[in-house]
Amino acid sequence: DRVIYLGHLVYSLRNCEGVDYYFESLKTKDLKSCYWELRVANVFLNSEYKVKFVKESGEKKSDFDFVVQKENYIFYVEAKSRDNFNPKNENTLRNTLNEARKQLPKQANGIIYISIPLEWIHMENAEDKISTVIRKFLHETRRVCYVVLEWDDWIKVDSGRLKIAKLLIYDNVNIASRPPLYLNIESRNHYMNLFTPSYIVDIAKEIT
Repeated sequence: DRVIYLGHLVYSLRNCEGVDYYFESLKTKDLKSCYWELRVANVFLNSEYKVKFVKESGEKKSDFDFVVQKENYIFYVEAKSRDNFNPKNENTLRNTLNEARKQLPKQANGIIYISIPLEWIHMENAEDKISTVIRKFLHETRRVCYVVLEWDDWIKVDSGRLKIAKLLIYDNVNIASRPPLYLNIESRNHYMNLFTPSYIVDIAKEIT
């Protein structure tokens, strides 16, 4: 299923600026990381943002994944997939945030978009642990406007199972001039208060 979806992502993003450089890098990059980066880019594309892929430079502060723009609002996005998080070690999330921050330009409207394993959400005191790490990180930076977490979950339905991709979005309240973030994703359900400082969008995909 993931290989088929990867083909769909490549087709969907084929007209984005800079995508030729990115497709060329698929020959040498980790396929799992590429899948996640393309998936995140497609989220913004479906939310009516223009997406521009950034050619890898190997230099800090300029080696993020892509730039997205809607109207006059511009964001610099770094996508990270961390399915191997140890849910009992909060440093794994903290280190990933710091690593991603270093790849974003200074004084930019940065977004860090991270895939996390389901175990993080089901662990004891998940809300407090995740919120504490992210809020402390955002308090110490002016480079990042938003942190977006995504994970997959499963629910039972009459026809079988549904795979649910959930988004958890934190905004940096210390940046008063931060642009609004619009992720207009088609969703089946909206849960507004599962985690107090954020909102969650549930995207249901039927698995056959």
